[in-house]
Amino acid sequence: MKMNGEEVPRELVQEIGTQIGVGQFARDAQFGNDINNLLDTLINADEGARGASIDAFYKTLGNFGAGFTRPLDAVNKTIGFAMGTDGAKDVRQADGLNVFTQSATKYVDNIIEAFIDKTDAITGEDLQVARRAGEVYDPNPFARIFGITVKPGRTATEKSYSMSEMQPWTADERSKLPAYDKAFNSFIAPVLEQQTGALVATPEFEKASLTGRREMLRTVLSDTKSYIRKEMEKGYLGEEPERLAIARKANTKGTKEIRKEALKLMKEQYGIEGTLEDFDYNELDIFMEYVEYLEDVYEEVADI
Repeated sequence: MKMNGEEVPRELVQEIGTQIGVGQFARDAQFGNDINNLLDTLINADEGARGASIDAFYKTLGNFGAGFTRPLDAVNKTIGFAMGTDGAKDVRQADGLNVFTQSATKYVDNIIEAFIDKTDAITGEDLQVARRAGEVYDPNPFARIFGITVKPGRTATEKSYSMSEMQPWTADERSKLPAYDKAFNSFIAPVLEQQTGALVATPEFEKASLTGRREMLRTVLSDTKSYIRKEMEKGYLGEEPERLAIARKANTKGTKEIRKEALKLMKEQYGIEGTLEDFDYNELDIFMEYVEYLEDVYEEVADI
């Protein structure tokens, strides 16, 4: 199947898991699910996914290497605070060896950049989260020298999540397009802060049961995310966010197999290669037209 450029069905991936010794775990246990997901990634590697499986390996290897430099973390953060370079990095937006470099140098990156200019391999992209606007950084790196971790004051969003016994990081957008997620989180953070601030101040939220608070918070989050998505798609937040929003929408069109076949046709007929988040407007239109065309073809064949 792979030699013919076809997708290997999930059922066959499960059988591979069974044959290599996972047995029944491949069907009904979490361990088996992890194995199946790993095999599916390796076997059905999506050419437009920037080698996600390899990047995951680089990240794991980099985190292991970073462990040896952990004692320098306090000094590193102090230097970063003094130089204004201590913002958290978004490793998801890196690819290839940059994933390894950014992961491996996370406890010494500011020390290295104190002697050399900033480089993409080490600096990378700043992390953006939905629960706090602006840069994410350690508010008091000097305290780390004495083994004390100081956390920044909680935002209204973080307070509402705490009162609802929900994990704040679940507010962040998490799609398969890191560039889209960063843009989305930067736009939603101030709006969500305003909305959750108003929510926390209402007596209804404060007196509600835990279930009631969770439902009210989920409603606010859902409505706010829907609003930001529409603003991005309509181009009200800029041309680049609009393009990324179209790319995200394109990534949900059709099935995984059809999207992969559409990318293959684009490469064969137009010589267009890359990922959806790198495509321009015209290339995204071509991609979606191919997906719709393939869906219609297979639907007609099925009707016959």
